[in-house]
Amino acid sequence: MEHTKIPRIKTGVPLLDTILYEGIPMNSFVTISGEGGIGKTIMLQQMTINFLKKNFSVIYLTSDETPRAVIQNMDLMGWNVRKYAKNKKLIFIDCITSKIRKPSKDENFSVVYIENPKNLQAVTGTLYSVLENIQSSKSIIFIDSLTELMSSSEPSMTLDAVKFMRENIAKTKYTPLFASIHFGIKGFDEIEQIIDYLVDGIIDLRYDPYLMQQGILIRQGRVRKMKGVPHKQQWIHYKIDSSGITLMSKDELAILMKDLNIII
Repeated sequence: MEHTKIPRIKTGVPLLDTILYEGIPMNSFVTISGEGGIGKTIMLQQMTINFLKKNFSVIYLTSDETPRAVIQNMDLMGWNVRKYAKNKKLIFIDCITSKIRKPSKDENFSVVYIENPKNLQAVTGTLYSVLENIQSSKSIIFIDSLTELMSSSEPSMTLDAVKFMRENIAKTKYTPLFASIHFGIKGFDEIEQIIDYLVDGIIDLRYDPYLMQQGILIRQGRVRKMKGVPHKQQWIHYKIDSSGITLMSKDELAILMKDLNIII
């Protein structure tokens, strides 16, 4: 029986491309897990601009911030996505505006508003429909965040939504999905464990636990799981600067430890 070779992608994020040195299969559903402030959203937005520059169409489902806020945050990083949003290479699916104000009809970028984000069947149906209507051979989807969608729906609906997106979008359309998950929220432990089992890849972000004991917040990332490709197993230190998420070199870490009189 002949096996189909699955195309792979590089994200353009040094941390991920170092760990996943052979790339990520195009038919993957990947979660990015970590606590608040660790860099999950920055990672998604850094990938957004990187894939737009590679001529991908990007669907950005936002449930934490409005599309306007997302664009403004990317402006602060020097990532100008407005031109892509205006010509519909970047399409927002907005799952938050209806909760806080009446959607505006004069947005100068492409937004699809979800009137009832609690209805995950409608959310995933809209996502699928938007993808179907994109005139592009290469597309990618970012969801920020899956936790916010979970918080307003029944656990069974969340699991059905994840299964639907993985099977009907990632596996059938060869369109990768990346979704952020806020780690450690009380009451979500059990459903997060099931999602971990369902998805193809898990990226963990955290603060170095040893350095936290010394009162220092240094970020680390690893790939806990990625089906179909090899990857490095160890935690790798990274930082967030004007370029986005970049690797922290051994020299930088050594200098920091020396300045703080810490022996590792």
